[in-house]
Order: sequence, then C-alpha cells, then structure tokens
Amino acid sequence: MTDPQVSHLLDGKKSPAANTNKFPQKPFLKWVGGKRFLLPELLQHIPKEFNSYYEPFVGAGALFFALAPKLEQAFLSDLNQDLIQTYQVVKESPSKLVSTLKFYASRHSEKFFYQLRAKPFVETDLGRAARFIYLNKTCFGGLYRENKFGKFNVPFGHYENPQIADHFAIYGCSKLLQIAELACHDFSKISPEPGDFVYFDPPYHGANNLVFSAYQKGGFGIQEHFRLKKFISELTQKGVHVMLSGLDTELLRDLYKEPEFNIHPIESNHRIANAKATISERKELLITNY
Repeated sequence: MTDPQVSHLLDGKKSPAANTNKFPQKPFLKWVGGKRFLLPELLQHIPKEFNSYYEPFVGAGALFFALAPKLEQAFLSDLNQDLIQTYQVVKESPSKLVSTLKFYASRHSEKFFYQLRAKPFVETDLGRAARFIYLNKTCFGGLYRENKFGKFNVPFGHYENPQIADHFAIYGCSKLLQIAELACHDFSKISPEPGDFVYFDPPYHGANNLVFSAYQKGGFGIQEHFRLKKFISELTQKGVHVMLSGLDTELLRDLYKEPEFNIHPIESNHRIANAKATISERKELLITNY
C-alpha cells in the first residue's frame, strides 16, 4: 500500500511527465561513483526517443531521478539487497521512514553509529531501510563496502551536520519511484524490449581505491566486465538502446571497439564526500550503441 503522504503528492497528476521540475530531483542517498556530477553529459547522450527505462546498477539513481518526470515505466535493479529494500521503503512508506530517521538523528554519535553498524539483524523492512540510510549518511565518504562475510564495514565519518532525515529528498524520490518496478538480481536478468533504453553504470575497473570490487560480497572484476559486454552485444542485436559509463581504461576501450559502439570521452572529478580536495581527476567514457 502506498504511503498516504505519497498519495497526496500524486493527487491530480495524470502522469509523471506532468510534474517536470527545472532542477533534477536530488537522490536520497550519497554514492561514491554516483552520477549527479555527470548529469549534463549523460542527458546530452541519452536516446532522443525510447520506451521503458532500465537501470540494473541503480546505486543512488541520479539519472533515473532526472528522467523520471518524463518516464512512463522504469525498471530499477541491483544485486545489493539492502539497497533495493531501501528503495522499496522509500517508495511505499516515506513518512514512516522519515520519522525513524529523525529518531536516529536525535541519537547520532560515533558510538551509536558503531552500535547500529554491528547490529546483525533488523526485524522490519522499515528498520533495515532506516539503518541503511543512516549508515550511508554518516559513514566515511558515503562509501558502500562489504567484507568477505558480506558485512558493511565502512568507518564513521566525522561530519558536523549530516543530513540524516532529508525529508525533501525522500518524499521527492518516493513520488518519482511510483512508476518504477524494483528488483534485486543480476544485470543479466533484465528483459528490455526493442526500443527500450538501458543505462549501465557498473563498478569501475582500474580506479584503485575508488573501484568498489568490494561493493558487495563476490565483487565485480574483469570477468564480470567481459560478461557484461557479451550481454550488451546481445541487447544491441535485439534493438535495445544502451549507454554504459566507466573510467577511460584500455580494458573498456578494447571491449567496445566494434563499430556498433560509439565511445564518448568526458572529463570528471571524483571526490570523497567529506574531503576538502578532489581525490582524483580522471577521464571517463560514455559508450553508446546508437
């Protein structure tokens, strides 16, 4: 059941396209490798026309939230079960989530952070989502990293005033998520049709400490990038529009050197969220099949 707060927001709206804002909706999560800083480039390279939208490495979903006011249907997925569960709670129960996060904000401290991080089980979907967002907003740099046992292990971030209960972001994202189907599965499980658009933003290869092979238990290494390339080639033959983002590496250029792919170099800065200086300046690539 949709949260009454969301129902109120949707009253009188025939479609998401009727609610176009000048500025893109801010994601409700911080995400290293997130694409808010690249939105102008991404939006310049999306297909002129497409049907449904797919994003199988959704992360903070910056591109989805920018496009959502004009979308009719979207399919968002990720292998991170806690992430997808959090999206589901944001979609269905934003007011309860904000209330819980306000309680967490009132108890915020380094001690409370480590107590909550160490908690092995949270009984409810709401509790798991609140824990996920709280840790995301208060851990170092907004990183998401798991150890070999699948446990979140990022240390405390020393922020003066973290936005733990960002109700504007949560309610705004909840509204836009009403058009989205959410699923926890591998990227290869999506089933786009000809004319649909898929945006792939996998963990970056070759980024040293900024590559999140530890993003989840099992990682996303070179063989996974080869598997992703094979899947993208299958989608291309099917007539699906595909855009892929990644660091400008020899691996990526070699994988997508076939004539059906277009490689667009772009400049970008990578910044850890609480660092005063830019951590690295790198060239990135957008790869499209259109």
